[in-house]
Amino acid sequence: MSGRVVIVTGANDGIGLAMARSLLTLGDRVGALDVEEDKLAELAADQGDLRHYRCDVTDSQRVRKVVSDVHGAWGHVDVLVNNACIALFKPYVERPQEEIRREFEVNYFGYLNAIDAVLPAMREQGHGVIHNMSSGVGITGYPGISGYASTKGAIEALTRTLDLEFKPYGIRVNLMHPPLT
Repeated sequence: MSGRVVIVTGANDGIGLAMARSLLTLGDRVGALDVEEDKLAELAADQGDLRHYRCDVTDSQRVRKVVSDVHGAWGHVDVLVNNACIALFKPYVERPQEEIRREFEVNYFGYLNAIDAVLPAMREQGHGVIHNMSSGVGITGYPGISGYASTKGAIEALTRTLDLEFKPYGIRVNLMHPPLT
């Protein structure tokens, strides 16, 4: 499976950074997006097949530009890993709605921006895989993270729906449920 072109959002830390490292070890080429790049710059110094970008997934034009750059550099996009997210820990009764809206902007609409950016290339090539990071709290809920849990519940439904809609194009859309990190 090596040689794939994989775009990972939220790649500067945590799961995203570990995933980028692992993919590079497997021989994949990685386009890594994040609002911070310090750890990606360090990783890029050791890895020739990593292109990293300062990119806020809520900026649809920037996401499209980055995906276009990755596609232009390597000729295709095989996999998108929607990993970028924010989780604000605060009881619902203490939260302004703006905080929940911000979580939706990153955790839901940011995913849509990345999907919209890779979809034309994946449709044209007749294949692709989109992995959307979710969480068990999107199904069960959890005190103090109502916004985050709600965004993950929305991602659950979106992913199942897009998998059905994108099948005719040869594109699979999957949920990933990593353990607590």
